[in-house]
Amino acid sequence: MFDSLLMLGHALICVLLVVLILLQRSEGGLGGLGGGGGSNALMGSSSAASGMEKVTKYMFVLFVITSMALSMMSSGSGVSKSVVEGTTAPQAMEKTAPMTAPVPEGVPAAE
Repeated sequence: MFDSLLMLGHALICVLLVVLILLQRSEGGLGGLGGGGGSNALMGSSSAASGMEKVTKYMFVLFVITSMALSMMSSGSGVSKSVVEGTTAPQAMEKTAPMTAPVPEGVPAAE
């Protein structure tokens, strides 16, 4: 029950995070890290984060927390199992006569 609620909450957080990121104002390429828009930051752009940016950061933190919780829940006891562990070896095929193609009517069979 708890895991399905956590998965539903995680999906909602994902959708909200995508919407929040798409609604934010673009500040140039790479967020002003290189070349695109870096000069505007030096000329007096306010460094205070807007409310939408703060909400985006909190949603990101929630996204990471729910991702880690879902990962730990899916791992179960933490004991790793081999993928091949539960399989059985294939049975040896019996030797049979080689298959031959059928001979069309009216054509003598090669011997």
